[in-house]
Amino acid sequence: MNRPFVSDAGKGAFLYKKLIGGDRMRTMDKKEIPFTVDHVGSFLRSERLKTARENFSEGNITKEQLRVIENEEIENLIEQEKSAGLHGITDGELRRSFWHLDFLEHLNGVEGYVPEGGYNQKFHGKAAPSYNIRVTGRISFNKNHPFLEDFAFLKDKVESDESLIAKVSVPSPNMILRQELLANDGNSRIHQIYSDLSSFYHDLSQTYKEVIHAYYEKDCRYLQFDDTNWAVFSRY
Repeated sequence: MNRPFVSDAGKGAFLYKKLIGGDRMRTMDKKEIPFTVDHVGSFLRSERLKTARENFSEGNITKEQLRVIENEEIENLIEQEKSAGLHGITDGELRRSFWHLDFLEHLNGVEGYVPEGGYNQKFHGKAAPSYNIRVTGRISFNKNHPFLEDFAFLKDKVESDESLIAKVSVPSPNMILRQELLANDGNSRIHQIYSDLSSFYHDLSQTYKEVIHAYYEKDCRYLQFDDTNWAVFSRY
């Protein structure tokens, strides 16, 4: 049986962890995982895709029409990744508005919202769009999480070539802590829901176990946890 790899990616470093013990996973005609050279998987959006998103937000096209354009742009990106010699192929996260919030807001017990103060980060002096997530109830995995369907599309387009493997990155559990403890600026309700944070940590751990198994059931064998806040929480 092929064993899945779960990797943790921080800024400037990749640490790979095995979900199940044993030797490194090898599959027929695929390169050994983890690869010597790899990438997180997020790519710049094309002008066509950015225009489509604007048209969707303004009500000029339907969600179905937007998805057709996303599919076409992802297929174009897959060909570019293959041409560059990559073996772990992602969808570029082209369906996401944020690299982390889109995934987190579709977990049970988490909602996306527009904070009055905006998102609390700036990039090269420019503020990120005003959007965030917060915990609203006991956290658990959403078995109808839309990212699973997104992965199925990617896998279908990639793994007809046995030398390639479809790869997906999701935000680590740490990112919920980051948003709740540092980014909510008075909007966090977590202490109202969890009087004892040890229960929150338990639910979060169980949720991510189910995330891993849900991707495994979709035949995903390369799942990466993306994390940018290890240094922040090392102080606590």
